[in-house]
Amino acid sequence: LLQTILLNQFLKSMTDLNGHEVYCIAATNRLEALDEAFTRSGRFGEWIKVDAPDLDGTIQILDIHTKGKPLDSDLDKMELAKEMNSLKMTGADIAVTVADAHRNAYRRAGIFKAMRDQTYNPMMLNYFSITKEDFEKAIEPFKDKKKSDRKPIGFRQSN
Repeated sequence: LLQTILLNQFLKSMTDLNGHEVYCIAATNRLEALDEAFTRSGRFGEWIKVDAPDLDGTIQILDIHTKGKPLDSDLDKMELAKEMNSLKMTGADIAVTVADAHRNAYRRAGIFKAMRDQTYNPMMLNYFSITKEDFEKAIEPFKDKKKSDRKPIGFRQSN
């Protein structure tokens, strides 16, 4: 009900702006879920579709999110980027995957356990790195789902 009220108010506001030059920028990853009254021809002057990044974009996004992180020397970032690209991962997907891989590495290295047991020592980080296996575990949820099956933005995928 609230969604219908908001839609009607928005459409009325657009009608009231008749003749004025107004720019509205909005984003969704679920275009098919928008009400037809909103997407009807003539409502907006231009629609711009932004797809998942190409391989170069995936590499750049991966570089941004792994900058300063202790990556294992055996980790092939190009191979990882190619896999992410083949899964059509978005920038948000890549960010979540890197964060999950980092957490996986903390778990594997026993750092979270040491924190809980109050035995953590910062020296533990000197021998810590994020491995290919940590990334594989983080990417696994994306392999089993089709793009259309993914949760909308704002919902975190869990293992």
